[in-house]
Amino acid sequence: MDYSKQRQKSVHRKKLYENLNEMPFYIEEFVEYKELHDASPSTLLNYVYDFRVFFNWLLSEQ
Repeated sequence: MDYSKQRQKSVHRKKLYENLNEMPFYIEEFVEYKELHDASPSTLLNYVYDFRVFFNWLLSEQ
């Protein structure tokens, strides 16, 4: 793997864990499960972003 891809994975992994702090425990468990089954940090970060959008939508619909 070249340096730029490795760096991108590292940056995405860092952002992923920063964003996970704001998520419910079951989202953290989901991400941990997916990580063990070879999901990339970029994919997982996008999942977390999508969950955030969904949860914000849910809250706005109350």
